Amino acid sequence: MTARHVLIIDDDEIVRVLLHHIFIDLGFKVSRAKDGWVGLKKLKEKTFDLVVTDIYMPRADGIEVVKTITRQATRPKIIVITGGSDFLDSQFALKTLRHLGADCILNKPLTKNRIVTAIQEICRHD
Repeated sequence: MTARHVLIIDDDEIVRVLLHHIFIDLGFKVSRAKDGWVGLKKLKEKTFDLVVTDIYMPRADGIEVVKTITRQATRPKIIVITGGSDFLDSQFALKTLRHLGADCILNKPLTKNRIVTAIQEICRHD
């Protein structure tokens, strides 16, 4: 079985490295992008099984990333991560992100257990 390929998009280097190690430990091939614009470019170049994207980033934010992904004929699963805010903690915001196509929304700080649980949950629906 070939390893699944994940694209991690986050402007925080520490988060990218943390997620990289978690996904490598889980057997994923990993690509990383330092912001939404770089992430969108990588999405045009390769096919991914999963995209993990932050919301607040320079040049192109996570909402633009999610919108672009969901316009694709076949699309990867999407996990949205955020540092949170009053808006993103609201039920309206969570419903909006789900409506846009996010399969899972996680607030920072992230832990390996929360990431593994999220992956198991969204992969169960494959």
